[in-house]
Amino acid sequence: MSEPTSDFDGAWKEATEVFLPQIFQLLKPEIHRGIDWSNPPVYLDTELRKVAPDAEHGRQHPDRLISVTRIDANAEDVLLHLEAQPQQTPEMALRMFRYHTRLFELRSRSTVSLAILADDDPNWRPTFYEHGLWGCRTRFEFLSCKLLDFSDEELFHSQNPIAKLILAQRIAQWTSRNSPERFRMKLLWLDRLLEQGFPEGDTPKLFRMLERMVPLSRDLDIEFHRQLHHYRNQKSMTFITTFEQFAMEKGLSQGLSRGLQAGWTQAIKSLVATRFPDWDPAWNQHLDAVEDTTRLEEWLRLAGTLSTGREFLAAIGKTQD
Repeated sequence: MSEPTSDFDGAWKEATEVFLPQIFQLLKPEIHRGIDWSNPPVYLDTELRKVAPDAEHGRQHPDRLISVTRIDANAEDVLLHLEAQPQQTPEMALRMFRYHTRLFELRSRSTVSLAILADDDPNWRPTFYEHGLWGCRTRFEFLSCKLLDFSDEELFHSQNPIAKLILAQRIAQWTSRNSPERFRMKLLWLDRLLEQGFPEGDTPKLFRMLERMVPLSRDLDIEFHRQLHHYRNQKSMTFITTFEQFAMEKGLSQGLSRGLQAGWTQAIKSLVATRFPDWDPAWNQHLDAVEDTTRLEEWLRLAGTLSTGREFLAAIGKTQD
């Protein structure tokens, strides 16, 4: 049975927003060294859509247009056009050419185009687009980075968060038809992330990308979040808090599609199931029976401060029946 669909595009687009310097540090260090990162990058996706070929309008893809400042004496602004390509597409080189030329016409600024080749074919390596007739010829060469060129060991030991994103994508690609192996490797990925001691702020971002890349079937997703309880006695509380926060946000998002009350109720259910090892799903009946959103919001805060499900039930005036 196939796994749920992986959102590679969404994960890579988010990565360009929160880990842009790290992307270039790992994939193109020479570009990373040439950018003045003290000047925040400016995202120009609206302008990118303006120059998109007609056939590209409405297409969902992780292309980004970003303005950065050179670190050398010129200190000029440069446009970076990034495209993360999770699968082969024959028109990619032509598309890169069209974007590049139209951007130059629009902005008359230096533009660097980079294709991140995240597919699983080691032989697909487009680096240029060329056309010509009767001796008149145009050739456009763009930068590319083949993620398969990084070894598993190199990615496993790297302290760069993008290395972990690449590993997450490999897990998704390798286990597309093997649910038990996907479950096992997803837990291994998390364990390694914690062992390496990534900054606290990076952990939830990486976990959110992992969830996009490596979704599980409903039953395995429930078991996966149950497994997080084992970290409580083995790992740092900061790590656990990160995933409790994610569980709450995920539950809230899912519930809000059915209304505000359902949103708060689902957020509490997700949080208590992740936070309290002794939580009995039968106790959810106490949550379903409440319609007062103000009370539900108070209960959500309580769930984040107590240590056990029984304490939580007592605090909201409910029994274990």
